Amino acid sequence: MNDQPKRSRRALLRSAAHLACAGRLLARERAESAPRLNVLLVLVDDLRPELGCYGSARVKTPNVDRVAQRGITFLRSYCQQAASNPARTVLMTGLRPDTTRVYDHRTHFRAANPGAPTLPGHFRAHGYETTGFGRVFESPDLDDGDSWTIAPWGPGSPPWRSAENEELARERWLGVRNLGWRLPASAAQPQSQPAAADGASGASWRIAGNAASLPDHRCAAAAASAIGALGASPFLMVVGLQAPRLPLVAPAACFDL
Repeated sequence: MNDQPKRSRRALLRSAAHLACAGRLLARERAESAPRLNVLLVLVDDLRPELGCYGSARVKTPNVDRVAQRGITFLRSYCQQAASNPARTVLMTGLRPDTTRVYDHRTHFRAANPGAPTLPGHFRAHGYETTGFGRVFESPDLDDGDSWTIAPWGPGSPPWRSAENEELARERWLGVRNLGWRLPASAAQPQSQPAAADGASGASWRIAGNAASLPDHRCAAAAASAIGALGASPFLMVVGLQAPRLPLVAPAACFDL
């Protein structure tokens, strides 16, 4: 019996396996040698698709529209939960509320999922600098210390990348962990815009005299400055903006439109 055809088939299969392995190695080497892109993720509170890029003729959003023209606009995106802490947890972990067990503004997702990875944590594990500005997780007390290489910053906090800000973030992280990953009811109120300089309160909207004093403006300015200070390391930066969350606080020029 001639076993030459069998040997030929075995040799062919071995060659195919070697080629496939070499192809995977080459693809990995190319991926590792390719420059890693920086990532800027912007989160916006209570933002519906009332934007020019979604076909709205009433709302003027030229800057967002320019971003949309350069990228991909998803027309079928859905909110997993109509509350901010559960929804933010979904976005940052990729897990549904029925998995995170986060349904309120008091519970940290690590109560039910102590080892859950987060989006910034994944980037951190792959050599990225990770940091945030403004409202990323529900509140500073419900932030995730394992996600960041540089502690996140918000208006009123010590300077970004300072030892004081790092220590403040660490104290908050240890605090929620020591409370069993659940804040007391008194500390779990949803965040809102601070009162305007004139002290007005109770209104659903008001005019701010100075745009630079608004939390969103301060976060955007701090984030822009940090981009230039991060150096050559690839980074993931998450910027959380509060507007258009109530109360609607904006300069007079915005209301004039």
